[in-house]
Parts: sequence; structure tokens; C-alpha cells
Amino acid sequence: MKQNQCIAIDGPVASGKTTIGKELAKKIDYCFLDTGIMYRAVTYLALEKKINPNDTGLLIDSIKKLKFKFIPNSTNYQVNLDNKNITKHLKNPTIEKHVSVVATNSLIRSELVKIQREIAYSNHIIMVGRDIGTIVIPNAKNKFFLIASSIVRAQRRYAEFKKTGINLSFEIVKSEIENRDKIDTERKESPLKPAHDSILINTDKMNIDEVVEEMINNIEINK
Repeated sequence: MKQNQCIAIDGPVASGKTTIGKELAKKIDYCFLDTGIMYRAVTYLALEKKINPNDTGLLIDSIKKLKFKFIPNSTNYQVNLDNKNITKHLKNPTIEKHVSVVATNSLIRSELVKIQREIAYSNHIIMVGRDIGTIVIPNAKNKFFLIASSIVRAQRRYAEFKKTGINLSFEIVKSEIENRDKIDTERKESPLKPAHDSILINTDKMNIDEVVEEMINNIEINK
């Protein structure tokens, strides 16, 4: 695998990774994968099949029933479980509430990282998550780490929920984001942190186009 086939974008929840990653992928004609959706898919599976999230063995066996499908010539992908498209269900607040239990399980993370690497090795891809540059594809030549204040991130997530008809107070959204930050940064397995060679971008006062432009400029410099 050539190093410049993979671009890693990491950062905390609601820092803009997915939106920015998709726009960058369109600009440079790469595939796109939000690895967080994998952890959400396993969480959905656990809730749907009534599997205890702490039953690691059963969850790992069940992961084989999940299929991740890329849509050709686009930045879209589809997650299927038992031949059923579950993609639209994975942003549900119930999933949001329980996903941290799955995400902190070292054996589940290890299993999903294997899948993520297989995807990375077979595609020109922009991959976003929390440990892409440090664990999943540490040899990626281009790595970015997005940061933003918890207030700005809560505003973004609150607006996103309102658009989709999900009614949660701003205070609850902000509290859940801060709780997720604590879990992500303090977990023993693959804690959230920038890779030593990541380029840090603060998105608080930048729009999507500005962030994408800065990334493209740095990708060109790094090549």
C-alpha cells in the first residue's frame, strides 16, 4: 500500500470530521469512511439482538453479520445487517448513548481495526475516527486532527439533531459530548490523541471550505 493512498482525519465527537472528510474526498476523488459508524453498527447489533454489550465473545461472532459496502463514484457507504440496510438508524440518540461501551472494549476495537485496515489497503480512502493516525493506519503520510470547543461542537450536534427531528435540549447534548470526550481521552485502549505527525486544525471559527482548503494545501506540501 502506498502511504499517500490513505488520509487520516481524527478528532473528538462533532468536531466536523465527517462533513469535512466527505468534502475533501469529493475534491480529490477518494473513497470515504467514518469508522465511528462501525462502532455504532455493533451497538445497533447489540441492541437489536439483545446482546449484553459486555458479552465480547458473542459480539465479535456477530460482527461477521455486518457488511460494509461502498457506493461506487461517491462518498457514500451502506451498512447491512442480515441483508438489511441499517445505515439510517446509526445516528439515533439511543445508539449515541450506548456506543461508548462498545468503543471502549479493547477486543471489539481490535476486531474492527482489522476490518478498517483491510478497507484502507484496498482503496484510495479518507478515513475519519479517533485513532486512525495513531492505531489504524499510522503509516499514512497525511494525518489531520480537528479540534473545536465543546460549546461549538454541541451547537453543531444540536442543530443536526433538530434537522432530523430529534428533540434533545442543548444542555443534554453538551453534557453528552463532554462525557464522551472524557471516555475517549481516558480509555486505556486507543485513547483519543493526535498522532505525533498530525496537522492540528482548530475548526471553531472556520467554515467547511476553509478547512478543506487548508487540508488540500497541506496534502500538496506533504506529497
